[in-house]
Amino acid sequence: MIIRSATPDDAEIVCQMIHKLADFEGLSASCELTAEMVHRMLQEKNGLFALLAETENKTTIGLAAYFFIPLAILSGRTVLYLEDLWVEPAFRGKGIATKLFQHLEQIAKKQHCLRMEWKCLQQNTPAIAFYQAMHGNISDTWMTFMKTIS
Repeated sequence: MIIRSATPDDAEIVCQMIHKLADFEGLSASCELTAEMVHRMLQEKNGLFALLAETENKTTIGLAAYFFIPLAILSGRTVLYLEDLWVEPAFRGKGIATKLFQHLEQIAKKQHCLRMEWKCLQQNTPAIAFYQAMHGNISDTWMTFMKTIS
């Protein structure tokens, strides 16, 4: 297995994997993401970044999509925000998510990030166990608010 950075040419597979995650989370009806959108975001300087896990024959089996959030008010540093982490079901339990997460940690260190952040559905107990194994701490200080803009 190799892990590599996604390029705009990977927009279709990145989009497909995000749609698989949305379906897994029961959110496929609200996932409007297109490959064209992903292509554009992967080209933007402060847009979307992604890591792809691939088999030796170039089959994509995992994705970590992330971006950087500036936190000038606290430290002038950024946060690496993990938006999506997905491993194909047939390849789970083989350390792929761990390797993707470790690559993200290396990127965060290289970019001098203050921390990494991510969200997880409360009912996704396997993901919660994984994130705790990665030494992630659940914040009991901050609540997430959302407002849909139409």
